[in-house]
Amino acid sequence: IADVYHLFKPTMNYTRGFASYEFIRGQESDNYRGGTFAMIEEQMKCHAREPLNWQRHSTTAQYLWNMRGRQSEDDYLVGKVMNGACQWLDDCHRQAPFLLWVEAFDPHEPWDPPTAYADGYAAPTGKDFIMPGAAWEGGDPTEAEIERIKALYYGEVTFVDKYVGRVLDKLDELKLWDDTVVVILSDHGTEVMDHGKFGKGPGELHPFNTGLVWHLRHPDGPKGKRVNALVQAHDVMPTVLSLLDVPFEGDGENVWPVVTGQQQSVRDHCVIGWAGWSSGTAKGRASVRDDDWNYVVSVGEPDPNPELYNLAADPDEVTNVHDKHPAVVAERKARLEAVLKQPAEEPQNEVCAHPVHAPIGEWFRGRQWG
Repeated sequence: IADVYHLFKPTMNYTRGFASYEFIRGQESDNYRGGTFAMIEEQMKCHAREPLNWQRHSTTAQYLWNMRGRQSEDDYLVGKVMNGACQWLDDCHRQAPFLLWVEAFDPHEPWDPPTAYADGYAAPTGKDFIMPGAAWEGGDPTEAEIERIKALYYGEVTFVDKYVGRVLDKLDELKLWDDTVVVILSDHGTEVMDHGKFGKGPGELHPFNTGLVWHLRHPDGPKGKRVNALVQAHDVMPTVLSLLDVPFEGDGENVWPVVTGQQQSVRDHCVIGWAGWSSGTAKGRASVRDDDWNYVVSVGEPDPNPELYNLAADPDEVTNVHDKHPAVVAERKARLEAVLKQPAEEPQNEVCAHPVHAPIGEWFRGRQWG
């Protein structure tokens, strides 16, 4: 049960193997509904500067068309997803064993919680830039506008928390905690002016973007424990399958022994990659992170500005000390190249096709604007 439209694209097919699935339509630039500009013009003026640049804001336009007719909090997409999960549990929990995968796009942009959720963090300014980049159109935003954008994000997180709580309450109601493994995993993080901007990108491979939330509960496991060991997304499958006594062969590590205290760690570093947006030979940036350092460098092309951060002295990762520690750099680069199986700066074997734009974006770009 999900509103993450990427999962349902013809090139993805993540529904394969599920006995049933529910695709909640309308998130971000999902080409769900159409309409005229007049239908959404007044709303768009609340989210972008005037005169309106429709081509620049095609994603927002598609989203506003998709969201027409919302009446209550349950009509918001995260409400539909989590209420759908609750309904599925009502209908199917007796058909054990079961796997229920619930995936909500929020709190990803657009940041448009019911306004009361944002108002609790900062007062309205007359514009709610639900796509934060719109605030920089024609100049820099005011401090009040920046604080309001932060409030939109914080409000969105609070709103999502409420609806995740509904699913957890449903587990209470149905008395499922004693024989159910529950996993909550976040998407990437996002920058909220930590380094002077909003959002994410290959130039910001710092904890606010690369750190994920991973809650893991087993009926017989420890409660309320926080683990600081380095883990990666591909550790989720072997960990969960181990809790279900299902054999697994592949990449990733079972981190449950770290949770129970049988091990201190499963790895001494993480390699994190971010693909570029260009077409042609694959390019991007990668981070090699351990407990002491974060090394960041371009992949697929030479990097004139590689980065190294001393995490003990600089936990916010703002001071690049790359040139002061050549031995540390060499060791981290070797770790990266062991994964790539080639020098970092050499062209990659993979070739990226032209980035596929959302259909609404293609239509906006091809339209004649008088």
